[in-house]
Amino acid sequence: MIQERSDIYTASRVVIKAGTSVVSTPEGYPSLSRIANIVENVARLAKEGKQVMLVTSGWINSLCLLPLLLGLI
Repeated sequence: MIQERSDIYTASRVVIKAGTSVVSTPEGYPSLSRIANIVENVARLAKEGKQVMLVTSGWINSLCLLPLLLGLI
């Protein structure tokens, strides 16, 4: 079990939780820079051979449906 941030380097499996406050701005919009940073880190960990699980909130689901709800798809 990881006790400190530095332990991530020896872990073979990593779970990352990205809640609504992490992936959105205070105004409720997606924070593209934060999301991009998460994606880059997940990709880096996967390239290092680690199993990575990204856990998100239901807000991500809503974000994916937004274009449909706005009639953009």
